[in-house]
Amino acid sequence: MTSSRASLARGLNRLARQPSTELESLQRLWPAVRKQVERKRRHLLRAIPKDDPIRLQVDLLGPIKCASDETLHTQALAYAMDPQTGHQLAKHVVLSLLEFLRSKYPRSGAARVLRTARKAGARISVEPEYRYRVEGFRHKSAARSDIWIEIQGAKRSAVMVLENKIKAAESDGQLSWYERKAAAWCKARGHNRFLLIFLSREGQAATTYEKRRWVALSYLELASVLRKVWVEARPALGAQWLALYVASIMHGVLGINLKRHENFNLVDVQAYLGRRR
Repeated sequence: MTSSRASLARGLNRLARQPSTELESLQRLWPAVRKQVERKRRHLLRAIPKDDPIRLQVDLLGPIKCASDETLHTQALAYAMDPQTGHQLAKHVVLSLLEFLRSKYPRSGAARVLRTARKAGARISVEPEYRYRVEGFRHKSAARSDIWIEIQGAKRSAVMVLENKIKAAESDGQLSWYERKAAAWCKARGHNRFLLIFLSREGQAATTYEKRRWVALSYLELASVLRKVWVEARPALGAQWLALYVASIMHGVLGINLKRHENFNLVDVQAYLGRRR
């Protein structure tokens, strides 16, 4: 093993000493490329308001050493989505999230759920840590979805299930149980309007599903959605709280720090601002 590593090292050294027209071209072009990137970076930073959540020096979860605590993020997101709390954000978070998912996944059913939620008389109830019985499993009597959202309209209803994963992996069959529960909820009401959301740090696809109905959502996309609500609902009592939570996502979950260039890239910040990649 040692001799093979030494042989590989010698081979790499020989390769590095050989003339390379590609490297020479890159060496000539690199200063101009670097200046262009720095110009874009400065332009982008100037476009971000001074009170933007990404610029905040404090956030919601960092001071209590819970920056990546899935349970606390679930509770915070459920609070933001619940129109019945006192934050005065009304249905803005739910509607903005549905609008984003409709755009990203046109065939996911998000458009139908959005139409139901937009109705003037639609009532939205949000329950974090939602527990229910699992039928037909000998060793599983109860399951718990992270956030269960019911939308009750005058003629139609809809349900959304959000599963939140930052560090933990999916349990075997976990998402399938939630999928069956949502389908049964809709069947009991005579229609089929439900949306299943798999939230994770990088936005990876879910794996333990049955019918490929789960849509992936990254924490960066979530932060962008919440920032949009913050921009549009600045007078609301909960706007400053929402800014602190967005800062928790950007700093604590994603590790993005505008003061350190190595801790963020232009593409991520553009996505956060809602600009096209």
